[in-house]
Amino acid sequence: SLFTADGQPAVQLEIRRASGENTIKVIEGVKQRLDTVRKTLPPDVALTITTDDSRFIYASIASLEEHLIWGSLLASLVVLFFIRNLRAVIIASVAIPASIVATFTLMRAMDFTLNNMTLLALTLAVGIVIDDAIVVLENIFRYIEEKKRSPFDAAIQGTREVALPVMATTLSLIVIFLPVAFMTGYARRFIYPFGWTMAFSILVSMIVSFTLTPMLSSRWLTAGHVGGGVEDTKHHRLFRALDRWYSASLHWTLAHPMRIIGISAALVALAFPLNRMVGRTFVRAEDMNEITVHADTPQGTSIEGTAEIARNLVKEVGQIEGVSQLAYIAGADRYTHFHLLFYLEPSNERNVTQAEITTQIRRVLARHPAFAASIVGRNPLGGGGNFGVQAALLGPDLGTLYQYSQKIVEEAKKTPSLVDAKSDYSDASPEVQVAVDRSRAADLGVRMATIGNTLRLMVAGDDEITTYREAGEQYPVTVRVLESQRNDIDMVGKLTVTSTTGQAVRIDNIARLERGFGPTRITRSNRQYSINLNADTA
Repeated sequence: SLFTADGQPAVQLEIRRASGENTIKVIEGVKQRLDTVRKTLPPDVALTITTDDSRFIYASIASLEEHLIWGSLLASLVVLFFIRNLRAVIIASVAIPASIVATFTLMRAMDFTLNNMTLLALTLAVGIVIDDAIVVLENIFRYIEEKKRSPFDAAIQGTREVALPVMATTLSLIVIFLPVAFMTGYARRFIYPFGWTMAFSILVSMIVSFTLTPMLSSRWLTAGHVGGGVEDTKHHRLFRALDRWYSASLHWTLAHPMRIIGISAALVALAFPLNRMVGRTFVRAEDMNEITVHADTPQGTSIEGTAEIARNLVKEVGQIEGVSQLAYIAGADRYTHFHLLFYLEPSNERNVTQAEITTQIRRVLARHPAFAASIVGRNPLGGGGNFGVQAALLGPDLGTLYQYSQKIVEEAKKTPSLVDAKSDYSDASPEVQVAVDRSRAADLGVRMATIGNTLRLMVAGDDEITTYREAGEQYPVTVRVLESQRNDIDMVGKLTVTSTTGQAVRIDNIARLERGFGPTRITRSNRQYSINLNADTA
């Protein structure tokens, strides 16, 4: 394969973390090593990082941390709005960091890390972990304000009065989130830490509401700090208006039970049509600053020819706004396949979206339908993107399968909601077919395995016959006839094989050589021929 970046020959190094290792630690360690490597490189060699997965991890964590902080502040402001007491707000707000930090201990015991799923759970838990503290605090506040109890006595009596409801609420939330952790299938690796982290934080919040919240209330809340009169809180004009509205709506609800039941039943019934109207996807496509174009050149094209086609296509694509680097790999997977790699500027530094850049690229590719090009973006879950629609045709006859696959691809191309429809099978690969006369070969004492091994050794050059060592390096040695001879059927026919008697027999004496076409590869599934069909959603 040949890799070229911005018109310059290059070598692409792909470094992956070992299973179970932390992505951030590995990437930071690699970057430190690269600083040392750069000092040893010649002045005309540049070392750049094209892909860095840690950028997305850092961005996601920073965003979740921001939401975590804002969620805590807004939850505290809501408490301030209703209780209207600064000390009470501080007591309730302390429950958030106390519950979150205490959850870290349980997360460490389960060997969880601070990743997107656990941080998402903690962010969602911010609004839940403060609930138990608010219920306990409000009841203690009520004992001091209305019943004129001392803060210490109010903390004991107020907490004891709501202990059972708080426990019931907490356990009901735990039994919602904990079963989520036991989902099966591919989603389990994401949902498992999420469910446990949510359950941990909710459980810890109950413990905090029964210990830290009443203790702080008994020390910080006094009759003077509460306000000394009910006029400051429940009898405020705003709360009196809310109380009147709530009382009126409650009376009307109790007086018209059948209407309430009918409205509730209608809302439940609406869930079914609304559920069908909501779209579905496993993970939403995100702008991850990378686009890859997969394309094929005509069968039989050499790697040099594929590189030339890719180079011309890069020139045709030209300068696209938002693209920081454009590279291509000729000979990816096979000689007739190439990739165009678009590395985009960070999304906050460009004026166009990844979807708009993809549309521009697709317009250029539309002028070359023979390339059967397809465009994929990076997958938010890691690795390259996958096609939205993937199917496999299975059957005993490869020719019939190929006919069916071509019909399906043609119909898919006519469907507006599908793009990049293609199959992975082609029977247009030029080849030299060797038809052995088995009876004649047997008469001359030549085995079929000998013919195959000889052709593989001399034409394909795949067999390693020995090794060569120089300057501490060991190199494999292979044998292969000249390219001009490999492309000449007459010269291939003059190759000799050894019979069982030790005599040299020319291949054209026992076989017929003729040019033809064949498949690039043959795949099977469940012991049947298989042709894979792929398409993406528009």
